[in-house]
Amino acid sequence: MIEQVPQTTRHSTEGRRPIVVLLVDDQRFVGAAVGQLLATESDIELHCCHQAVDAIAMANQITPTMVLQDLVMPDIDGLTLVRLFRANPLTAGTPVIVPLASHVVAAGPGRR
Repeated sequence: MIEQVPQTTRHSTEGRRPIVVLLVDDQRFVGAAVGQLLATESDIELHCCHQAVDAIAMANQITPTMVLQDLVMPDIDGLTLVRLFRANPLTAGTPVIVPLASHVVAAGPGRR
């Protein structure tokens, strides 16, 4: 499922394009938490994709400035998704950030 997290009105006094962040994470609370953290940032537009299989299509639609994604997801693992972003001409140069949490290390690769 693809959704844009409701944010405050986006505007830039300098006429610049907003920073468009694509968050790919199967856990909805992560999108909600990141949305709350960024709610006061008038130049950041957050889009959430909760199924990794939809992430490339979403990225092609919104042309993100950066991608923030989970490493462990049920449909596609995070490293495969990074490879797909790199192979896609529209996202090949887009920075992809994969934060690592302690539960990933403790659970081991591919397990939650």
